[in-house]
Amino acid sequence: MDRVAIVTGASSGIGRAIAHALGAEAISVVLAARREHLLRELASELDSQTLVVPTDMADQLQVRRLVDATVERWGRIDLVIGNAGIWHHASIEATEPSLWEEMIRVDYLANVWLTLAALPHMGSGSHIIFINSLAGFRGVPSEAPYAAAKHALAGFSSVARQELRSRGISVTSVHPGRVDTAPFESLRVPMVQQKQPPEVVAKAVLSAIHRPRPHIYVPAVRGRLYAWFGLLAPRVFDALARPFKLEGELD
Repeated sequence: MDRVAIVTGASSGIGRAIAHALGAEAISVVLAARREHLLRELASELDSQTLVVPTDMADQLQVRRLVDATVERWGRIDLVIGNAGIWHHASIEATEPSLWEEMIRVDYLANVWLTLAALPHMGSGSHIIFINSLAGFRGVPSEAPYAAAKHALAGFSSVARQELRSRGISVTSVHPGRVDTAPFESLRVPMVQQKQPPEVVAKAVLSAIHRPRPHIYVPAVRGRLYAWFGLLAPRVFDALARPFKLEGELD
């Protein structure tokens, strides 16, 4: 049976790369993002069946309509790939409450809403994949709202994985470092955080689909070292974050 996947944030960057990777495997893809013209352009490039559903993931009702449209077309959901997200670079003192609210809604709550709406239509063998970040393990200066939202998503993913195992539903959290996408194009990063192409993240997602596991790091070795070093030696990590400019610098 052909599989059906929802991909959020599909209009560009990681989401677009994931859609291409899924399409190459003949997986039917529901493309969700705000920019409809880019979604339709992407749909014309894919070899598999597609459904374009313009969606603002910050709007809970639109997230529900995304799931309803998918079920109306195919009757089920096999893969949920929560990729939509935003990023902001500023110190805590330079942020406003509205930024925190927006970041939490898009980077965290949207994934919760999508999961809650999709679960009744997912059976054994289905899979939920969240595109998180290494910031979901250890944040760096100037990324407090982003790190907070990604930490929340990591916690949700961990509990969902435990609770849904008995239903045969896998949950994977993908943790990329810096990715060469539009939000980061003006960010200069040190060599230890060299930007990865979106296609590398898409390849990691396909790997998770073929062999489900709790976490995937991108890049694999450097990402794992970053995550575990931050957890096991937090004081050392904090002391090195500024000198190594892990937060990057805006042009």
